[in-house]
Amino acid sequence: MLIQVLMFVGGLIVLAVGAEALIRGAVRVARALGVSPFVVGFTVIGFGTSAPELVVSLSAALGGSSDIALGNVVGSNIANVGLVLGCAALVAPLAAHMRLLKVEVPLVIGASLLLWALCWDGRVGRADGAVLLGAFAGLAVYMYRGARAEPPVVKEEVGRTAGAKMRVWVAGVLVAVGLVALVAGAHLMVTAAVEMARALGVSEWLIGLTVVAVGTSLPELAAGAAGRCAGRRTSCWATSPGPTCSTCS
Repeated sequence: MLIQVLMFVGGLIVLAVGAEALIRGAVRVARALGVSPFVVGFTVIGFGTSAPELVVSLSAALGGSSDIALGNVVGSNIANVGLVLGCAALVAPLAAHMRLLKVEVPLVIGASLLLWALCWDGRVGRADGAVLLGAFAGLAVYMYRGARAEPPVVKEEVGRTAGAKMRVWVAGVLVAVGLVALVAGAHLMVTAAVEMARALGVSEWLIGLTVVAVGTSLPELAAGAAGRCAGRRTSCWATSPGPTCSTCS
């Protein structure tokens, strides 16, 4: 069991380092290609923090551990709302604006209900995956359009976050290293999680829902808590793709 725990922690560290390297490198490459700081901040940084969950779930699914993949998705969403948002609110109060209550919260609930409906037949197949990806694409476009209507001060804040300065070739190396680290870390985590589930006599679903989900949510937790500790407004996009800070900070 000790070996599995060490493998899991090691994989988590490699995963976190890989996600950070990927985000930093991708930001610089996007800026070199002429992408505006605001677009980079909204897309690359926002989606990049979800890279650990994505790679771990893909690795688990490809390895035949579908329970860990699905458990990680559901558990990560619970952790983002309960753990990440709860810790950020403990560090400093968060103001909830009316747009958050009228638009974003119902969308979160709707996404959860959609997953629940798709799981009703006992499986999430390729057709279900296509539905989820289509819904995600539509939601991303909607969120992006809404974010572009944010006040200039908000766009400046997002742009400053995306203002990476490094040589392009260094950024390319970071992207490559980040991708390799993500895959390696995810493989270690999933392998260790499967072995821990067998050793403890519990289901892989439970391990994915708890240990794996909380582990892959640590980058969001660090980003949210650090932002509040620094006295800055913590943006929604810092933990998940969505509206910018004037919406829910």
